[in-house]
Amino acid sequence: MLKLNSCRSCRYYQPTGRRGGMCQLLTVPVRSDWKACSCSALPFGTKINSASSIIQKPNPELIAIGGI
Repeated sequence: MLKLNSCRSCRYYQPTGRRGGMCQLLTVPVRSDWKACSCSALPFGTKINSASSIIQKPNPELIAIGGI
């Protein structure tokens, strides 16, 4: 599981001003350089469970396109 190291990398962080912002999940003011809490979430919701989900099939299906 990937962990975030600061609030500014969290999907719930909304910047306001130069160094601070708001946590949209907890509705509290936070600083961008603070250590991320246990409720933090990556900015993009992609999950990769294992390397096997990335590996392609050994025999991919070919689609014939006519008229070329």
